Amino acid sequence: MIYDRRFWFAPPYVIVKANEALQRASTLSSAKRNELEKAAKEARAAAIFLVGLTDLTGNPFRMQLVDPKDGAPDIRSMVLTESTRSQPDMEYQDLEVVTLDHHSDEALDEFILRTKLSKKKAYQPDTMVLCFIDKTISGARPWKYVADALAHSDKDLSVYVAGRVEPVDLVYAMARVFPNFDSVRKFNLEDASRAQRMTGTEFLERGRRRTSPRLPRGDHPPPGV
Repeated sequence: MIYDRRFWFAPPYVIVKANEALQRASTLSSAKRNELEKAAKEARAAAIFLVGLTDLTGNPFRMQLVDPKDGAPDIRSMVLTESTRSQPDMEYQDLEVVTLDHHSDEALDEFILRTKLSKKKAYQPDTMVLCFIDKTISGARPWKYVADALAHSDKDLSVYVAGRVEPVDLVYAMARVFPNFDSVRKFNLEDASRAQRMTGTEFLERGRRRTSPRLPRGDHPPPGV
């Protein structure tokens, strides 16, 4: 994994490299394997989310891996915006990743409140939190009800949920559930990745902080988990 504050990667590229890292992790000792698997899974989850965010908003997101030794955040995301100068401006945002895996039967809202919205946690203002659901979503509570359960929190951040909704095709759903609920939107990971630039690295100094994006309205009913 490359940790450098000047490098920003295309999310589809990170998905490929994270999968390669997970394959390589199986050959390592236990401690090194656990460290690499955690970093690769967080990077892959964030990359899937940013592929969807790029597809749904039309803003070409890039991402940066953060050295675990720095403590926080897990990932940084950025977009280039129009500028009156010769080069576009860069806006970045911290992204924290937490995963609800297939072994857990904890309710989604309780899981988010216990982990990222806990009073014991402190983040930079306008941090994005991604709760990635690492299992095919079906049944249970619609995400709108999850948003209602989180509404009492006073945290100054935005929480998004994302997860796979089709057992065969790589179709994912995502929504912002805090501080406001955005309509659930779906995207096909393979199609969206193919349409976005696969490779290439932006070599840029950090710009100004960005506020959390809203998802465009859609007609898809909220899934449950």
